[in-house]
Amino acid sequence: MSGIMPTRLLLAAAAAALLAAPAAAGAATTLPVGEAHGVRIVQGRDGATIVFTRRANGLWRQLAGRTIEVGCTQLGPPGGAGIMQEGITGGAMRAPKQRRPLPVGPADSDYCTVALRYENDRMLMIDPVVRIPVTQAGAIALDESEKSALLIGALGMASTLGNGGNPSAFSTPAQLTRGLGARMLKREGMSVVALAAATDTPRAGEVGYWSDGALHAAAVTLSAAGRRLYVELGPEGELRTNVARSIFAIDE
Repeated sequence: MSGIMPTRLLLAAAAAALLAAPAAAGAATTLPVGEAHGVRIVQGRDGATIVFTRRANGLWRQLAGRTIEVGCTQLGPPGGAGIMQEGITGGAMRAPKQRRPLPVGPADSDYCTVALRYENDRMLMIDPVVRIPVTQAGAIALDESEKSALLIGALGMASTLGNGGNPSAFSTPAQLTRGLGARMLKREGMSVVALAAATDTPRAGEVGYWSDGALHAAAVTLSAAGRRLYVELGPEGELRTNVARSIFAIDE
């Protein structure tokens, strides 16, 4: 098997895994908790509820009248054997057509999720619509999960675009950030800058990309807490990363 096949399979597996496996990490920077995109966790005497404010009307329209799943997740301790994910309460339910609070029970976990539940070609699909951090660990986990998805997306785009006459190779940084590559990224809502080396770091808010134009490539970004996150794929398909818990729910 060629070196690029493991790379393509890795990117596909990683993209799928990111839907369900945020990373846990410590950081000095304090991130917001209790609300995301206008959706709040509200604690009451009988447990917690998830409240969609007016600012979240667009999100509610995606859910109204459809089957959804509501649950919360606990993260395993850093250095432990992977991530422990536990649905606390809620499960599957039919979302009301009118916006109203959704019961979630005792939200003593790290983050809570509201997701669409449906079948596609007889396969059960769980499509998260919003995730709300409850603790600082949950906020860091969700942020690093989102950033890891961008890294995998950049590498996947570079693998798809290829390098001119060598479709098995990664695009060069110039090919990915200009011309057709730039148009493809824009269509996917991604912003990527070229790096001069795999060890470089982009500015906050950017995704940096480097490759040798063959089978060696890296994508780098900064977390909201300022941690350098990277995914690097070597010429033999080997993986180097510090976001393994995000991608595969295993320790780094």
